[in-house]
Amino acid sequence: MKYTLTFSQLDHFACKMAALVKAGDIILLNGDLGTGKTTWSKCFGKCLGVTQTIKSPTFNILSEYYSGRLPLFHFDVYRLNEPEDFFEIGLEHFQAQSGIMLIEWGNIIEPILELPYITLLLEHLDETHRMVSIEFTHFPQERKEEIEKCMF
Repeated sequence: MKYTLTFSQLDHFACKMAALVKAGDIILLNGDLGTGKTTWSKCFGKCLGVTQTIKSPTFNILSEYYSGRLPLFHFDVYRLNEPEDFFEIGLEHFQAQSGIMLIEWGNIIEPILELPYITLLLEHLDETHRMVSIEFTHFPQERKEEIEKCMF
């Protein structure tokens, strides 16, 4: 499904997603530089109840936040050499923490993921709009339908 959204609509969508996610959910954020992946992550985290300042984890790959409704594990895997390096970071460890894994540049590790996940692709349309595509992989149909309803 594809949607053209303003930035305020994109924020609204991030908040709706934050209300619907469950422990163990994985969200991959894809898109070119400057399309809003980190901005979406900040809004999502805030709406999840994270009280710390959310920053892009570009240089340290992972930022962990425990102050929200669920733990948030915010990854930026842009600097991984190989998709398999994600296992060394501790994929199974973070999945066992019953939190949300939010992964910027998720397309890099997508080939090795065998777990259910949601993919959001943000594309630049103009200075005030983004095209948002949402896909579900290995995801239960009822959860997919619930999340799709929040897209407006």
